[in-house]
Order: sequence, then structure tokens, then C-alpha cells
Amino acid sequence: MHWVGLTDLTWEKYTPIALVNQDPAAIHVKADSPYKNVKELFAHIKANPNKVVASGTGQGGSWHVALAGLMQADGVSPGSIRWVPSTGAATALTDLAAGGVDFVACSMPEAEALLKAGRIRSLVFFSPNRAPNFPDVPTTEEATGHKWHKGVWRGFAAPRGLPKEIATQYETAIKKVWDSAEFKEFMNRRGFDMIYLDSAGFAEFMKADNEDNGKALKSLGLAK
Repeated sequence: MHWVGLTDLTWEKYTPIALVNQDPAAIHVKADSPYKNVKELFAHIKANPNKVVASGTGQGGSWHVALAGLMQADGVSPGSIRWVPSTGAATALTDLAAGGVDFVACSMPEAEALLKAGRIRSLVFFSPNRAPNFPDVPTTEEATGHKWHKGVWRGFAAPRGLPKEIATQYETAIKKVWDSAEFKEFMNRRGFDMIYLDSAGFAEFMKADNEDNGKALKSLGLAK
């Protein structure tokens, strides 16, 4: 949000404790879409600038940023599609199934119901590993040759300056929960990706994620 001028808060103004989850983006099309893979979709966008319509979240939201990064890596101008802002993936996916947009960028768990119903298809998964619940969907490397991994993530942080001994207690407690069979079963059943990074790893993760977000938002002309 700081890239678009909505706040002065950055990752550096927090005490990172632990990262517990990341849900990579994916590109979804209608079941009868003519695009069989993401390369075909991107080729069509290149040949028909400002004709292809996409959605998934608000303008400059997480899924829009994830898509822009992959398009940029593949030599496709992120501004060459018409992005329809939505209140969230559910709204966008409903529009996709009805034929209102050409494709949607969002996570696999959000699209799971329509995927299992056979109303939409997934072309690419923005992760180094295939999704356990959808092993037939290729990763970005497999589909495009690019190592662009992007999605939404969940972690724990506190205000900057939290005493280290308190932060360590929280980190220990969170790791215990993350390691538990109950948490793993809950996450796996719903198709959420599990990843754990301690406080130091989480800080590096947020730094890199912030830089990626800035590049993508600049390519969209949305960064201040």
C-alpha cells in the first residue's frame, strides 16, 4: 500500500515473528476457453493489445501485481490488458464462469469449487512446485521458463521495537502450532500452501516481496 501512496507503513516498521503460509497466484480461464496454456494466452494479448479482459481483485491488488510480474518477465506489457477491478476473487470467478471476462488471476483455493465443477481451467501456478490438490497445473517455470513466484501470504508480526525475549516466545509458540498435526490437516484439507520462516527469514522474505511489488506496480503505472 505504501507504493501507491496510501500509507507510510513498510515492512521495516514491524517486528517480524514468523511466516506460516503462502498461497501462490494462478491464472484461470473458462472451461471452453481457446487458450490451452499460458503461452497461447500471452501471445493473444501481444497480438491484441487492450482487447483481453481480466480480473481477480482491485486495481493494483495482490493478484493484479502477481499477474503483472509474470507478464513483464515474459515480455508482455502489463498495461496491454483491460483489468476489471472486483471486490475479490469470488466475484471475478463468477464473472469468468459467466463469460464476462477472459481470465482471472487468483489462488487455487479460491477457484477450487469451480475447478472441481469443471466450469473453469487453470493454466499456470505461480510457484516452484505444483499444487498438491491440482497436480496437473504447470508451474511458472514449466509453463513459461520464468522463476516468478508470487501470491498472498500470512504471517505474524508485532510493532517495531518489541523486546527480543517476547518476540522469541511468540515465535516458539507459533512454530509449535505450525508443526502440529491439527494445523497441517486443517491447511491441507483446504488446499492452503504451508511454508514456515523464522523471524530472520521472514524479514528477508518481506524485503524481497516489497521490492517485487514495487517493480510490478511501476510496470502498471500505479506506483507513486
